[in-house]
Amino acid sequence: MNSPDGRDAGPLATADALALFTGLLDRVDHDERKRLDAAARVRLVEDVVAVTRRVEALRAVLVAEADRAKAAETTRGTSIRTLLTTKAQITQGEAAGWVYSGKELTTHDSVRNAALAGDVSVGQARAIDSVLGELPASFVHRDEVVAAFLDIQPLSPGHTLVVPVMEVVSAAALMSPWR
Repeated sequence: MNSPDGRDAGPLATADALALFTGLLDRVDHDERKRLDAAARVRLVEDVVAVTRRVEALRAVLVAEADRAKAAETTRGTSIRTLLTTKAQITQGEAAGWVYSGKELTTHDSVRNAALAGDVSVGQARAIDSVLGELPASFVHRDEVVAAFLDIQPLSPGHTLVVPVMEVVSAAALMSPWR
C-alpha cells in the first residue's frame, strides 16, 4: 500500500479492505454535514447508496463462500445461519435469506462480478440468476459468456438461440437509477 488510505495501491486482501473501510468510517466528521447545501446532501445519499450496494454484494458473496466451505461448522461448530443469528443479531429468517441470496449471487461469475462492482444490485443479480437458471434445458453450450440452446419454436431444424450473458447483466445495470 503506497498511502494510508489505499488510493495508490493495487488490490487489497478482503480483510485489509474491510479494516480500512471500518477505519475510514470511524473518522467521519458527522458535524461537517451541518454546513452542506442541498445538492451536496443529495450527492452524499447517492454515494452511500452506491457504496451500500457493493457492501451488500460483498456480504452476500462472503456468506455464500463461508457456507459452501462449511467454515462456521469447521471453526465454530455451528452453521453459518446460527452464527449470523448470534453475531449479526438478525433473525433466523434473515440469516437464511442472506445464505440463500449469496448462493444465488455466486452461481454465475459474471453476475457476481457485476454486483461486486456495483453495476447491479443484489436483488437485480438474483433476478438475473433466476432468469439464467430458467433457460430451457436443451443447452448446446453454456458458460459465463454465452448460453446457447435449441429454440422451442425453431424456424428450421436445429435452430439455436445464443444469449450473451453479459448483455443481460449490462441491460440490468443500465436500468439502475444509481449508476
